[in-house]
Amino acid sequence: MAQAGVCGTWGWRLTWSVDRLQNDVVFNVFSLLFPLVGEWLHWRYLDPLGGCVLSLYIIFEWSHTLTSNAKKLAGKRASPAEHQRIAYLLTRFSPLVQHVQHLSVYHSGDAFIVECDVVLPSSTTLTQGHNLGESIQYAIEQLEGVERAYVHGKHACNVFVA
Repeated sequence: MAQAGVCGTWGWRLTWSVDRLQNDVVFNVFSLLFPLVGEWLHWRYLDPLGGCVLSLYIIFEWSHTLTSNAKKLAGKRASPAEHQRIAYLLTRFSPLVQHVQHLSVYHSGDAFIVECDVVLPSSTTLTQGHNLGESIQYAIEQLEGVERAYVHGKHACNVFVA
């Protein structure tokens, strides 16, 4: 248990291990408490009852982890905060970016895949458009949590403005 505490303190910033360490600490603490309290209260059924409670706890926690990972692997849409973060970068990246026509951010495992269409002026040369798109792609991929970005440059916007 002390080893899990030391590892938890050392690796607290690693999100994949925090849940597991938390489960281990809870399981170990209550695995010691149930028999001790049962002995203290002279109730011998508290230890097996505690084992059942801990089993249900582990089943619940792992079921939650399973559904969360399944959603992410299936391409769950990212949170609005992630969309806002990337949309802000796109709109502030260059004065050549007139509009963001399309932005899609979704999970691919724990990381995100970003797809976006940016509208550039029709006077933008192919070289400028290519270099700008490549720079935007590189900047998005440097954001924490982004695995891959696909940036498409367009010269016309399909949005009706009244």
